[in-house]
Amino acid sequence: MFTALEDLPSRNQPAPLSGYNAYASHKALREAIIREAPGADDTRLHELGATVGSAEVHELVKRAHENPPRLLARDAAGARLDEVIFHPAWHDWMRICIGSGAHSLGWTDEWKGSDVIRAALFLLLNEADQAIACPLGMTHCCIPALETDKEIAARWRPRITSTAYDPRSLPAGEKTGLLITMAVTEQIAGTDLKQIETQALPDPATDGYLLSGRKWFYSVPQADGALVLARTNSGISCFLMPRFRPDGTRNSIYLHRLKDKAGDRANASSEAELKNAWAQRLGAEGRGFEVMFKMIQNTRFDVALSSLGLMHQAVAQALHYAGGRMAFGAPLKDLPLMENVLADLSLESEAALVLAMRTARAIDDAKHGDKQAARFARIAVALHKYWTCKRTPWAAFEAMEVFGGNGYIEDRPMARLYRQAPLNSIWEGSGNVLCLDVLRAIRQDGEAYAAILDEIALAKSHCTLLDDILRELKTYRSAPPEEAAARQFTEKLTLALQASLLIRFAPAFVADAFCASRLAASYRGAFGTLPHGCRNGEIVARTAPTS
Repeated sequence: MFTALEDLPSRNQPAPLSGYNAYASHKALREAIIREAPGADDTRLHELGATVGSAEVHELVKRAHENPPRLLARDAAGARLDEVIFHPAWHDWMRICIGSGAHSLGWTDEWKGSDVIRAALFLLLNEADQAIACPLGMTHCCIPALETDKEIAARWRPRITSTAYDPRSLPAGEKTGLLITMAVTEQIAGTDLKQIETQALPDPATDGYLLSGRKWFYSVPQADGALVLARTNSGISCFLMPRFRPDGTRNSIYLHRLKDKAGDRANASSEAELKNAWAQRLGAEGRGFEVMFKMIQNTRFDVALSSLGLMHQAVAQALHYAGGRMAFGAPLKDLPLMENVLADLSLESEAALVLAMRTARAIDDAKHGDKQAARFARIAVALHKYWTCKRTPWAAFEAMEVFGGNGYIEDRPMARLYRQAPLNSIWEGSGNVLCLDVLRAIRQDGEAYAAILDEIALAKSHCTLLDDILRELKTYRSAPPEEAAARQFTEKLTLALQASLLIRFAPAFVADAFCASRLAASYRGAFGTLPHGCRNGEIVARTAPTS
């Protein structure tokens, strides 16, 4: 008798990953919280982990990406509106994100370890979706730039750090919570910001400035304020440009179109024109880069956290699928070569995690006056941003391959993760920019490089391969490598730092596998090439999601 196709049960098709606690399942993250934020209460992490792993959040994210924002440029009568319209699922998801405090903890609660907990909150949210990284990350990271003007900071900071999500299009003073964005990139000036053409002239009617020019990438155009770089008579300066003028009228910020992006579909990015848009200067004229850099160190760290969240989610998805799929008479995860691939992916995720959380502690310690921690963070942030963002697309691709053809369809999240994966390597400094920044830091501040070497040396004599690399790295103290070799140098420095951290903080079978694969001269980056003798099953068990 013929059975209709719709009556057949699902055969050998694992159910989607949901209904699990993304924090409780992440053993390396829980260990890192105990280590890097000793004594901290992780209740909010458990609560957010359950939310992030829920079917409800997965559905919100799915709907937000299936219904991307649209631009409403004018009303029916032809008047300019320049409003971005989002699907309700986006607002529901953003309400959860802002309510978590991932954009504000560390500024509102400055107890020791608060930045570590904040980083973990941000990481968990990015497990579910990375489109929120831009609005949350920039809102979190703007505070140091705003603090260059105490009066401005006093007015804006309470609503920026509020855990109330308020998407209404109103003047900042009438809202319960605010989002902040950046308007830096121009068509003529991408990485080379010295070419910026936007002009800023003093406003004769107020103590502000009037900005005119075009911004090629104006992400989060619905934000209540933007940090803008523009040219004054004294050079490039930094400004806070509100969405509404002091008199309550809409500022002269015109959105020409929303970018049609490969990924990041739920987040709005636009092209904007400023026509005498009102703004207030932050810091002295001509010192815009100095002010903006106070923010960029934080945004780079959050971008790397976002990539790490994507990487860990991609690996968790692959482990879940391989655990429920049968092939050749056995669970897919137990087939020797597949187990090697899954262990290698898990190893990559754990190495990135241990570096991220050590860097979070350095950022936290630096805020509490630890100068050595500030030196360490100066380079560690660049290393973390470069290498984690570079490895994430490769990990996402390999995780997608675990699914076979099922990974390439929109029913499962792998296609979205794959499209999203390359973005963070571009945003807030491409690979070349980060590697050159590492060289610049070594030339300008030998103590910053010494802080990284000292950290690596804490694992001295535990691994011959690491000892050899450390000796080589020390030779660059007096003469850093040439620019053309900056990527090779940055990769080696990052792998050495990750190895040192894993030797000291991870189980021996994790550290041994990492050192034997990543530090060997034969390492080429391909996943599934762990040498014989690695305890692959135990490495996988540390990362596999559990309900």
